[in-house]
Amino acid sequence: MPIEHARLVVKALGELHAGGLVLEERAGGRTLLEQFPDLGFETFFSGDPAHPNASWHRASMKLCVGIVPHLDKYKGNAAAIAKAQAALPGVLAEVFTVMGAWPGVRNTMCHGDVWLNNFMFRDDEQGHPVEVSLVDFQLARYSPPAHDLAMFIAFCTDRAFQERHLDELTRLHYDSMAAALRRAGCDPDKVLPWSEFSDVAQKQRKYGLLLMALENPLSLAPGSLMDPLLEDAEKFHQHMHVDRTDAIIRLYHEDPYFRRRYNETMEGVIDNYILNA
Repeated sequence: MPIEHARLVVKALGELHAGGLVLEERAGGRTLLEQFPDLGFETFFSGDPAHPNASWHRASMKLCVGIVPHLDKYKGNAAAIAKAQAALPGVLAEVFTVMGAWPGVRNTMCHGDVWLNNFMFRDDEQGHPVEVSLVDFQLARYSPPAHDLAMFIAFCTDRAFQERHLDELTRLHYDSMAAALRRAGCDPDKVLPWSEFSDVAQKQRKYGLLLMALENPLSLAPGSLMDPLLEDAEKFHQHMHVDRTDAIIRLYHEDPYFRRRYNETMEGVIDNYILNA
């Protein structure tokens, strides 16, 4: 995503997150979770084996483990492959423990599904993006505001972009939220100071990456793979909820863009949280 679009997204997320915080402040400190208990139900990323989406997660983890021997960086390295495959299920499962409210820090309503298909941009007459609307709140959850930022960075930007713009976007997200709080008569230094936000944002980056590892094969899958599945209910179910490993391995070898992005994601997980942990 170009930086001009990314700036609009993080500013919009900051305003969304401020709105939830303002509601809590005006309710005398009652949390959104107390006011709207359904916000605590995790629609998608749940570790509960009885959750309707449990089979999706099993298929996702099976793929993450099965594709390791094919990844460019580890191909032929039997020790690294074995260590990664043994540890990945446990590492990836950490996301299920951090998807909701974090104790001891401010939480708010988060969008929860910040990937490219859920942004609608408006351009000016010169073709420059000037406004964005966030759509599709079906995965909304009550979490620290940096949750959405971490997911957005992982899902919508690559490694080179992050090296150039991560600090800028983190600060812009907070500044947008702080400005919206001030407009509502709240003091951001009391509601959610920068020190707390930036600390949680640093911790959330790990979980954005883990979510991307699970979700990457779907969010980056081209129409040539997904369109035929949408026309066949049985094949769609097999791909989504049983086993998509072989199909994604073929995609990895055939699609250079997918291969590059998937390498970045899996290397980030394996190197940072398994091999060098």
